[in-house]
Amino acid sequence: MNVRVPKWAVKPATLRVNGRSVAASSFPGTFLKISRRWQEGDTVAVTLPKSLRFESVDPQTPELAALMFGPILLVALADGEVNLHGDRARPAEWVHQQGGASLTFRTDGGRVFRPFYLLRDERYTTYCRVE
Repeated sequence: MNVRVPKWAVKPATLRVNGRSVAASSFPGTFLKISRRWQEGDTVAVTLPKSLRFESVDPQTPELAALMFGPILLVALADGEVNLHGDRARPAEWVHQQGGASLTFRTDGGRVFRPFYLLRDERYTTYCRVE
């Protein structure tokens, strides 16, 4: 069995077969190969740890970027343009998850980000200027 490891999965995936941990080597953008003699009823659980990253709107405008958490687009709750100040390469140092299971994030400067798919009537900005 091959399981696709997406490019956003920068931390190692964990693999469990029938509830037991299995040593597995995974790299972003490749396949995690699981070789074994399969039995009826076998179960496989793969965990792909999510991390924060910025994705530029395009190569010509690298300072304008969207905040991502694994495959999840996070948008800034705002009425207009948003300027962020922090190390773009290390957003986890200045953007923090609010609560253990919450998908709400807050910058050290107080800017709130939520998953796009959870928004209803809030005003938001997708691409922020990261300086």
